Amino acid sequence: MRSSSNLVWVNKICHKVDEVIRTNSFGDEHVPIRIGKGTIVFNGKEIRLEEVTGIKTGLQLIQLYIFPIGRKYLIALKTPTDQLDIVFRSYFRIDNDYFDGLFDEILDEIWDPITDRLLEESIKLITDGGVVVVGNCRVDREGVAVITDAALSKKFDLIPWSDLDYDMKHDRLVISSKSDHQVWTNLYFLDTWNVDILTAILDWVFEENGLAELNKLRQ
Repeated sequence: MRSSSNLVWVNKICHKVDEVIRTNSFGDEHVPIRIGKGTIVFNGKEIRLEEVTGIKTGLQLIQLYIFPIGRKYLIALKTPTDQLDIVFRSYFRIDNDYFDGLFDEILDEIWDPITDRLLEESIKLITDGGVVVVGNCRVDREGVAVITDAALSKKFDLIPWSDLDYDMKHDRLVISSKSDHQVWTNLYFLDTWNVDILTAILDWVFEENGLAELNKLRQ
């Protein structure tokens, strides 16, 4: 568990224009960051949270050949016209607590304003008869269609809600058919925009009575 003093210090960073943070275990690079009034500014680039259409977050091992030597932390945000990537790298466990704290605190500041809105917009689009696309998955009232590349074309395998299974791994979301083990896909958090939004949609369907609402709309 991180000390409370570290958390207070990180919060101070995130709310003051003239504060700077380290992005790497080594070197003297310091980058300004500010979060407040619906915006995030990092290294001179500003993104308005209400304009964000995609989010990617996660941790990845940094390897030298087969040997792990550190961690890469990613928070990526995109709008229709721009993209902001916040990347930290720690090596040989040096300052892991510092970068863990920064990563968590930045997400604490921006997560709900972005993901709550994107989830609400996605559910409305689906219930209105539209399609939400996340990676190679298309989500609509009927279920999730997994898109795979076939020879000179694309193949759409629809997994109806009644046949769909999903599992959250440490680095990816796995979507699969219960009845056909050849129909499945991996959506990696660091590679695919809005995997967390898709996960929240699936939770809404299966855990928050969303399926009953969709069944009613399909009648």
